[in-house]
Amino acid sequence: MLDLLKLRHAIAVIVCEGETDKAVAGEIAAKLGVSGLLFLPARGIDTIPDILEMLVALIRVVRKVRSIVVVVDGEDVSSPLERARRIRDSLVSRFASRGINAEIAEPQPAGAQLYEISVRYENRDVSLFIAVSGDFSKSSPRRAIEDHCIKLLGSAPQDKDKLYQPCLDAIKRENVETVCNAFPHICAALRAVGQSD
Repeated sequence: MLDLLKLRHAIAVIVCEGETDKAVAGEIAAKLGVSGLLFLPARGIDTIPDILEMLVALIRVVRKVRSIVVVVDGEDVSSPLERARRIRDSLVSRFASRGINAEIAEPQPAGAQLYEISVRYENRDVSLFIAVSGDFSKSSPRRAIEDHCIKLLGSAPQDKDKLYQPCLDAIKRENVETVCNAFPHICAALRAVGQSD
């Protein structure tokens, strides 16, 4: 899963809840001309704290990486801040249970549906950005990256399984402003951590 050689050359790691999130974030990074990123699929929300704990520990030896972005669905939370707090609290709990001394700040707003958490571990500062996907204006607890794809496309196909390829094609085809209007949280996170080509 983690390619240590690629990690050595990355300036930021993008941890995506699933493969779809990874594909979408990767296309948006290409659209923005942002490089120096390593994309990792988490294969579900439950594995994200484990991956973050490992990455924070690795960053003390991989000096080039300054930031970690988590692209995660807003499913079953009432707000993006709630999701950011849950991830932060889980990381604090994991570090404490292992006797790891790390300072992990409360989430701070960094954009639409985007929060930044400062992490200090062994005299190394890392910015952790939590980009929460989903349409929080709707009452459904099912909030995910699909909501942003539908916004970009203008409508949802009958078969939700056929949503992703048209979404990826639209990211490639549309201008940056249109893409970032549909995915403001991902665009802001990638701009904050990446370097433009």
